[in-house]
Amino acid sequence: MSIKAIIKVWDFSRQNGTHLLALLALADYAHEDGTDAYPKVETLQHKMRCGSTRRVQQILSDLIRDGELV
Repeated sequence: MSIKAIIKVWDFSRQNGTHLLALLALADYAHEDGTDAYPKVETLQHKMRCGSTRRVQQILSDLIRDGELV
């Protein structure tokens, strides 16, 4: 878990709702600089308490489109 990456999400993200939750879940797996977060979609689905893996995939796609995820 990277507290620094989580703090960066809180401080700099323009997202809200489930999109923000997805970024926070990813930051939980990242290194301190925010890199190397590679949890499975199913892992994110469970952590986010999201209804389907397809919804998680759509959220990740949205975050990439918005420039908040690479």
